[in-house]
Amino acid sequence: MRGPGVGPAFRVDWVRGLPVLRARVLEVSGFRHAFTTRHYPVRDHEVLHDLGFDPQRVVEAEQVHGGAVVLVDGTTGGRVSGADGLWTDRPGLVLRVRSADCLPVLVADPHTGRVAAVHAGWRGLSAGILSRLVQALCEAGSRPEDLRCAVGPSVGPCCYEVDEPVRRALRGWPGAFRPGRPGRWQLDLREVGRAQLLSAGVLPGHVGVCTACTACEPEWFYSYRREGRTGRLWALVSRT
Repeated sequence: MRGPGVGPAFRVDWVRGLPVLRARVLEVSGFRHAFTTRHYPVRDHEVLHDLGFDPQRVVEAEQVHGGAVVLVDGTTGGRVSGADGLWTDRPGLVLRVRSADCLPVLVADPHTGRVAAVHAGWRGLSAGILSRLVQALCEAGSRPEDLRCAVGPSVGPCCYEVDEPVRRALRGWPGAFRPGRPGRWQLDLREVGRAQLLSAGVLPGHVGVCTACTACEPEWFYSYRREGRTGRLWALVSRT
């Protein structure tokens, strides 16, 4: 099977014969993470066990395409309402977001043990969700230069055409747009995400970006743009 074009910041790992993506920037002692592909079955508990996560300790965001980032302390249950970003300093808690074109972003702080997971579409990015996440972690005692951030597979600028309201909402990142058809632009979500993290003080060498386009690679990824109603890819992170 031809591998996806994940770029140098990511690699394909094989777990029980199924492919999963790993971000090199997050491969540090004391943490576990994974970005799933469409090859994973829907049998949730089995997948989590295979990937080394405790199914009883998974917490996911509701994902309302907003900018809310919420602290998870293990008392909020398995789903946090109104949030697109989660962070925790509790060992063993598994933070999870889902995507099918939007940016899945995982973060780890090797110095404090904090981890975070964020779902970031254009609305969340326009609300500054990644900047808010870095701010929340730093208010808790992290330093931006210590954070390791992985931007998982998403729709690429080759396939993401947007209109004037979207361009206006993200006008702070003009370099992420290139002209397309009349009244349309091709948007590079990954560039917006990377720029937000760097502007918040994260070091360039600590941001790993997957270059695979979910819309271009149907063999590997789900894509709402390509398929409409479709499955979801998971991004998971925990401190062991």
